[in-house]
Amino acid sequence: MWNQIKYIVLLTFLGFMFAQFENIPENENIILLVGPDNYYQNSINEITQFHINFASSPGSRDHIFIMMNNYNDSYYQGNVSSDRLFYGNINDIWIRDFGTQQILQNQYKFDYSPEYLDNWTSNWINNSYLDWLNTQEFDYSNESIILDGGNFVTDRISKAVVTTRIFDDNPGFSESDLRTYFQVNLGIEQIAFVPEEEGDITGHSDGMVFWLTPSKLAVNDYDEPFRTEVYNALIPEFPNVEFINMPYAPTDEVSPDGFPSCKGIYVNALQTTDNIYVPIYNLPEDSEAISVFEAHTNKTIIPVDADEVSLWGGSVHCLSWEVLRASSIIMGDVNSDGVVDIFDITFTVSYILGIESEIQNADMNNDGVVNVIDIVMIVDLILNE
Repeated sequence: MWNQIKYIVLLTFLGFMFAQFENIPENENIILLVGPDNYYQNSINEITQFHINFASSPGSRDHIFIMMNNYNDSYYQGNVSSDRLFYGNINDIWIRDFGTQQILQNQYKFDYSPEYLDNWTSNWINNSYLDWLNTQEFDYSNESIILDGGNFVTDRISKAVVTTRIFDDNPGFSESDLRTYFQVNLGIEQIAFVPEEEGDITGHSDGMVFWLTPSKLAVNDYDEPFRTEVYNALIPEFPNVEFINMPYAPTDEVSPDGFPSCKGIYVNALQTTDNIYVPIYNLPEDSEAISVFEAHTNKTIIPVDADEVSLWGGSVHCLSWEVLRASSIIMGDVNSDGVVDIFDITFTVSYILGIESEIQNADMNNDGVVNVIDIVMIVDLILNE
């Protein structure tokens, strides 16, 4: 990688001030984990130990907190720094699915009414989250689409992968309606509707794919014919995206409530500004998966032991919720699509010729002028990436 790449910290204030997080710098990120209630009594050791392991390894500019309650507090106290623990009442551990979802600086709250839960249970869970969230000064947009957060895998800019479960959950919307909805309301310009994995009760895409960068999508190394079915949905929607095979080693284990295990699924990772938290499962494929992440991103890769908790059907991504308040902008990303490529060169040329009136991230040598020298440096960056 060209050694003159410059990263600028863009402070993206999301309009909130959580009392629990008031000592965290406003340009740093927050990750929240939710402690289990007595529904998970037979696996409380495994779930809380996962949280403890996760919270003990925060990467740069990340702060990991655990919301505990009177049922589980004794498992965390003494094992996690007290300033990373606080009391609260959210009625489920799978905060990914009912929590807000972030695109750029904006947060979106979908309707949490999945078909695999009865209405009373989903409302009980969702309302407990909203009761907590709405006591904070937090800006978010309420969306009418029924969609779990686990079925909304995005590059956090303009691309998303969703399974066809969304059509079952929203029968009043055609595919065209949904594309228009996401484009108009969330700025999602490219969206792929992939087939569901057989036997996946939730129908989530976060166990299928992971955006390594805005131009690289990791996809489970499926067997045929499902592999072709998935790529037939992905390739037409993302013609300029490179698809990366991710090791895929699922087991036949099933959780106590009937959900298939997430063990051996590495795309269920969490990406923040500087880091990617990757689940590992004490499998031979762990090291191979870590190598794939390392080869295709310049972020710090942080393994998180999810071996035992994965029996419940999820791991790192499913069990976490993040608010990203600082993002890295790469110099040379002139059109702000998250990647430096030929389109940035074209835009820069247009600016120099007077066709475009405004430009950003193009003054590569920081001399106060955007000219042909900067174009040469952007070309050099692309060629040496």
